[in-house]
Amino acid sequence: MKSLIVPLQMLGERQKVILAYEDLLTIARLTNARKKESSFLGKLASVYEGLGDIHQAVSLYEQSARIWRELGERQYEALISETLARLHERQGDTTRAALYLRIWIDYLRSDGTDNELIPDMNSELNKLDR
Repeated sequence: MKSLIVPLQMLGERQKVILAYEDLLTIARLTNARKKESSFLGKLASVYEGLGDIHQAVSLYEQSARIWRELGERQYEALISETLARLHERQGDTTRAALYLRIWIDYLRSDGTDNELIPDMNSELNKLDR
């Protein structure tokens, strides 16, 4: 079924893509495949974001981030947190945007690389905290 999703997305069949991801999500939950569950939640969130349903996208991304956190997969939680920061900022919720941006920045600082993004992210965080 996963192999059918990309062609459906390319054809703009978003409702069929949603149904396919929901089916895959159900299977992942029934088989307790937590990584796949989180991955499908993120993919489903992305589709909703593309449709402009930011509320639903945020809800799904937050579920995905929570699972990655429970699994100890900080890099995936951080990536989703960056997306959540952007979406919350778009909705005008600067408090939650700052919360998720801090998770992203903390990960960038802890991953051991000399990351060029940190000054830009700190600047963005300062804007949100005002």
